[in-house]
Amino acid sequence: MYAVSSLLTRSTRCLKNLLRYLTDTEAGASGSPVCDDDWLGVAMHCAARKISPESYKGETIKYHNEGIDIHAILDDLPPQLRQEIYEAQGW
Repeated sequence: MYAVSSLLTRSTRCLKNLLRYLTDTEAGASGSPVCDDDWLGVAMHCAARKISPESYKGETIKYHNEGIDIHAILDDLPPQLRQEIYEAQGW
């Protein structure tokens, strides 16, 4: 599980809703949950993208991680299952 430290950005690419974050991940982590500061699942990790090095809080960042927004995943589920999940989560 990967926590996202107040640094989620949303983008649309390849018709998928993506969240971009800087939390380190290991190779093979695709499919892992991405959590926000409150440990709520907000995405499913799917990629790491090499970027031009940039500085953030005194560290050099070379990769952005990406996850598919949980709502984009839920939208692909059958309506009855999606509703059951929404109710269980209190949405």
